Amino acid sequence: MTHGGPQNIFGQGRSRRYSAYFEEGVLRVLNVAEGADDPAGDEAPENSLVPKMLADLAALPPAPSQAPAAAPKAAHEGPSLGWRCEALDCGHLSLTTEAQSSLCSRGFARKQGLASWMSNHGVCGAEQEALLNKIEHRSIGAASELLQGLIASNDVVVFSALVGENGDKVCPYCTEAMEAMTAAGIAFHHQMVGAKGTDSRNALTKITGGVAKVPMAFVFGTWIGGYDESDTDGLETKPPGNGIMPNLKSGKLKEAYDKKDISVLPR
Repeated sequence: MTHGGPQNIFGQGRSRRYSAYFEEGVLRVLNVAEGADDPAGDEAPENSLVPKMLADLAALPPAPSQAPAAAPKAAHEGPSLGWRCEALDCGHLSLTTEAQSSLCSRGFARKQGLASWMSNHGVCGAEQEALLNKIEHRSIGAASELLQGLIASNDVVVFSALVGENGDKVCPYCTEAMEAMTAAGIAFHHQMVGAKGTDSRNALTKITGGVAKVPMAFVFGTWIGGYDESDTDGLETKPPGNGIMPNLKSGKLKEAYDKKDISVLPR
């Protein structure tokens, strides 16, 4: 801010009161509190405070979808979705990257943390629940759209996630399956989703018919299952070949990959 009034009083530069909301690095909402005789917005700060931003979030339409760029025809690492997708829920909080990842890697912590933050700022009861529902619904939709885009734009996609009670351990089955695919000469796009309870993980579970385990693999747009047959216990209709490792051991996954023909996999 270049106005001389506040600067002359405080003896140093300062900014206007404002609040901003970003999705995927794109500015969606910017509220600035200022007036003709109040350049810093100190006398009427309401336009930059929490209730105004929460109301804007509830009314905000979904961002225009952008189709993900196709991955190179080699093993490719996608950015973790633990923060990317859940940014719709907690992206307006002023947190470090580490704090963002921690908050969004656990669904219960993320939602409870957001609810607590709302309560501390006077948004409670039915109003809080309505806002949480609107924000979370939009977030899960964005996560599902992103995952479906990755599946459609890559020949082979493997989804993994951190596991364990606290969602902070590397999944050994994911590592073994991806190493086996690499050894077989199968290039794939690797995409990490959030831990259980996060929007990206819930979206993946919905896509796989309720199977909440990792890894999960898609070949030419078709879900082929998880690590092995045990991941789809209870499903009436099994995916082709019923798992990454069974399809690798039979040689059918490599054959399907080379021929670009998913019908090669056993049904």
